[in-house]
Amino acid sequence: MECLTTKHYKYMDLEKRYHMIYPESSNATYTSLLNYSDDLNKPFQRWYRYKEGFSTEMVEQLIREYSIHKKGVILDPFSGSGSTLLAAAHMGYQGVGFEVNPFSCFLSRCKLESCSGEEREQFREAYERILEQASETEQEYVLPGLSISHKVFEKQVEAYFMRAGQLMETDLNLTEKVRNLLKLGWLSCLEPLSHYRKAGNGLKIKKYVKPRVVTPEDARNMLLEEYRKIYADLQEHSQQGKTKLYQDSCLNMNRYLEEKSVEGIIFSPPYANCFDYTEIYKLELWFGKFVSDYGDLKRLRNQSLHSHLNGDLSPEPEPESEILEELLEELQAALRPNPEKTVYCQQSLFEPEGLSGELLALLDFTPKPLDLLQEAYHRAYQTRIPVPRLCHGLLQLCADGYAGQNAGAYYRKSGQRPV
Repeated sequence: MECLTTKHYKYMDLEKRYHMIYPESSNATYTSLLNYSDDLNKPFQRWYRYKEGFSTEMVEQLIREYSIHKKGVILDPFSGSGSTLLAAAHMGYQGVGFEVNPFSCFLSRCKLESCSGEEREQFREAYERILEQASETEQEYVLPGLSISHKVFEKQVEAYFMRAGQLMETDLNLTEKVRNLLKLGWLSCLEPLSHYRKAGNGLKIKKYVKPRVVTPEDARNMLLEEYRKIYADLQEHSQQGKTKLYQDSCLNMNRYLEEKSVEGIIFSPPYANCFDYTEIYKLELWFGKFVSDYGDLKRLRNQSLHSHLNGDLSPEPEPESEILEELLEELQAALRPNPEKTVYCQQSLFEPEGLSGELLALLDFTPKPLDLLQEAYHRAYQTRIPVPRLCHGLLQLCADGYAGQNAGAYYRKSGQRPV
């Protein structure tokens, strides 16, 4: 059996310090609360099946247990589908979020914005009328510039779906809120009606044991069901609290927030892996007209906090932590000579390192950083260093001088074990 070096012991000690179970019971963890699938039957959360979502109940529990004041700002610097902001608003806090992906930002805004009774009824009347007209019109439509656009649907389904989307877009009598709700319901049905599914680092063609036949009537029924869910939620539930959502990188958050202005920070961080979320959500980005050409897509990729090789890998960052520097050395050895991947790993590790200090400066009290690790043991490429350990190194940097050894990282258990 291979002997562990002093460095490995140091890593293991760091791992143990943050492998917390709450409370002190082997059966009491945040595992079930972390599971987003339960939220898919709940108001607002069920409007779109977001691949990386987490439950609002878990966010609410974290706020109840760790918030010092009963009001204030809850920040999510990587807001995604808006679960943190939704939970904060429900509890009467002001949610503030940052998100660079325009589709994710659009989804969050639709879920968070209040809707008047008049707008709600306009929404119902509009979707009933548009779904009927889409079956009758033969109006020409234009597919987006995505290279696989012509392969996404069966031709008859494509015609119905695109014409329905065109009718929503061109109806000048609709308010912006109503048009956005129609667009969201339309985008929610995009993947289920298509030949593709989200998988890993992009899309894969769906495979079935028996051939699947999807008709325009199926498309109409799916859209109608989605719109009825949205309408029911608008009718039965109202939003509380205030939210601010910025379509910008959290690296620019000092332009929007003052130091010591935030009550709590809850987020799911970018991982040191090869995921490019512009690939995973490219159907929504292109069909929703959030990008119009590959130049737009490239600019969007370069805005993201780099966790993929499609981003801009310059300039090369410098490590400021002994622990992270040692981790990088192991990553470099495992990746073999490959300058592009080496710089990629540096940015994955050290951009968040600088961000940690900025986040802590926003808090108005001595904090316990709560770093939600949505997936417990993603691997950085095929090395033997679990990504949560990288994040623990970041937490160590956050904790020193603030919360000492009491910083908490909550994550679900996995069959994969640290080295």
